[in-house]
Amino acid sequence: KLTDSSYRKENGWDNYRIYQCGMGRCYYTRGGHEILYAGANSGILHAFDSRDNGPLAGQEIWGYIPPNIIGKLSNIISNQANETNSIYGIDGTPVAKDIYYDDTPNDNRDNPKWKTILLSGLGAGGHGYFALDVSNPKSPKHLFAIQNDPSDQIVKHWDGNEIAHEYGYASGNIADEFDYRKLGESWSTPRIIRIKINGKDRWVAVFGGGYNSGVNHNYGSAVFVMDLENEGKLLKKIDIDDIENNTLTKTYTGDGSTTKYIMPFSYNNSSHNLRVFLNNVDATGITISGSYLTFNTAPNKDDTIVIKRLDKKDIVNSVPSDLAVITADGTTKANYSGAMVYVADLEGKITKINLTDQGTLYDKTILFDAESDTENGRYVYHAPAPTIGSDNNLWLYFGTGDKQRYEDKSSKILNRVYGIKDKDFPSFKKINKIGTISECKTAPNCPDPSDLGWYINLKNSQKLTAGVAIDNDQVHFPIYEPSASSTKCSLGLAIKGGAEAECGKGNYTTVGTGVLSKIVVTQQKGMVCRKVPCEVVSTHNIYMGISGEVKSGTGFSSKGNLMWKKSTATEQKTVGGKVQMEGWKENY
Repeated sequence: KLTDSSYRKENGWDNYRIYQCGMGRCYYTRGGHEILYAGANSGILHAFDSRDNGPLAGQEIWGYIPPNIIGKLSNIISNQANETNSIYGIDGTPVAKDIYYDDTPNDNRDNPKWKTILLSGLGAGGHGYFALDVSNPKSPKHLFAIQNDPSDQIVKHWDGNEIAHEYGYASGNIADEFDYRKLGESWSTPRIIRIKINGKDRWVAVFGGGYNSGVNHNYGSAVFVMDLENEGKLLKKIDIDDIENNTLTKTYTGDGSTTKYIMPFSYNNSSHNLRVFLNNVDATGITISGSYLTFNTAPNKDDTIVIKRLDKKDIVNSVPSDLAVITADGTTKANYSGAMVYVADLEGKITKINLTDQGTLYDKTILFDAESDTENGRYVYHAPAPTIGSDNNLWLYFGTGDKQRYEDKSSKILNRVYGIKDKDFPSFKKINKIGTISECKTAPNCPDPSDLGWYINLKNSQKLTAGVAIDNDQVHFPIYEPSASSTKCSLGLAIKGGAEAECGKGNYTTVGTGVLSKIVVTQQKGMVCRKVPCEVVSTHNIYMGISGEVKSGTGFSSKGNLMWKKSTATEQKTVGGKVQMEGWKENY
């Protein structure tokens, strides 16, 4: 009963599936087809017929402009004839899922029904998400939208009737259900899951707080749990710690008249950043001269003033990455309702969040710290890839690299690829000591059972360009190495990296020039009858895209910018009836 398949069976999803076939969205019969949804920088979400033949093959069914992007569309207009300005519009990845809930909660009846919900972020297009009811794929219906506007300091919420409601920061009393003030650029693809709230199933979306360019303290460093059954209102904002190194702090209490406060420590722009808080909020209307900080208006009596001097090398944290969400649909080890969530943040930490019905809901603990800063460049933009290893532990694989500055070269840049264990999974336990590479091994040494995992140092200012992919007993990861040429615009090397999943012994193949996409592993099953009885054999293939030129003689086939080859990973094995290496895809 923990899995979505059991939940569907209990709640009549088969009947909804039949209805969907009648609406032209039949996945399960011969000749059926899916709808393809894609956002565009024009600010339009497009729906396409996915069939590859017939009069409607590949045709657009409709386009939709969400309310939280409309205000940006005028920026497309250019004062030059026959030209437009480029913008980021709907730059996020939409997801869709069938969910079962009562969409008329105020009619005094308990009448839940199945609906297909589409949810998308704006990505670099803005600080917002929007949702549609696409149960009838030919006639979408607006459900809700949210937007955080840090410039005007307003949170906007569009309800089911597309009526906008505004909540200003200055009021100081934004209700918790609308408190999206920490939402950055919405890069994080939402995960639609079912959790227990007060013992009852609730459909929610979970996503990272978004991108902040690594410099803005006011937003990004959080995880949001959004209520899909109540117009996207916020169930919980979970703050993700921002580790600050070598920090000096001075606290004052306002008296209602003093405007000038002394800074009892040295400060210079080349080595430090300075933050000033007034009642735990970043202060505005201040000037700094010499060793004094002056407010334009005196803080009120008993206001708390905090002055912080920060190391310039500190990364201001945020969560632009997708989240690794593990439910009972993904592994038989998950003996809970809800999900265990793993968050990789910009400054290189892995935080575990409990969204299960075991223990305390919304609890968090930090598993690992990559000890990142702006000099070593160990930014994390991609979700950790999870699997169950032959040791029956949950393993998480991820890597680092500043995707905003691929061409940066420095002797101080030292990116890494990691494989770490959560030995407590499927349970949630608070970690007293945050893990680092001091508890890991690197090749040629393999980690012992007592070790936390392994790591690989990347040389020559190399950076990961996408997340890690799991392939049985191997992991794959795409690497970019900046060009050694002094010629501007010279492309660097595209390197396909790999490692043994539980040891971390690496292997590398230069496959061309330019940036590699995420590596995708596909699986095909077939019957082999070399002996009786016949065996079901699984064949894995590796696919990846490249932005530049493909190098010949690497073992990869190619067509245009697409490359592929058969995987050499060892087939999954069973030991005593237990899957030895068990991977999963996340179910939205």
